[in-house]
Amino acid sequence: LLEEKFGWKQYANKHYEDLFTRFYEGWWLPRKFGYDKRRCYYSSLILTGQMTRDDALRELEDQPYDEAIAKEDKTVICNKLGITMSDLDEYFKLPNKTFRDYKNSFGLINKAIKLAMLVGLEKRNFR
Repeated sequence: LLEEKFGWKQYANKHYEDLFTRFYEGWWLPRKFGYDKRRCYYSSLILTGQMTRDDALRELEDQPYDEAIAKEDKTVICNKLGITMSDLDEYFKLPNKTFRDYKNSFGLINKAIKLAMLVGLEKRNFR
């Protein structure tokens, strides 16, 4: 009904309607960081009974992103960012970093949480 009446179309994965998000979640995250966002999405579908665990595992065996589409999307992304394909490849090869590699208030926040836990203002279990 949605397809007929409004021209809605099903995308290959969650948030793949946006080119940048599709590239980031389908190509960059899995290859650079080993993180496949489909795992979280499928987990929620399993918990709500919309997908079986076996179906999810089968889906995860496939690549999240078609290589031909990835190549096209890389070209568009490079054009939008004003960089060359070799620039993008160089960024990809850079060492992985986390928020801890940059100046932030993480240590201060952790100390404040511990103090709040000590005085009984915070009861959540932070790791």
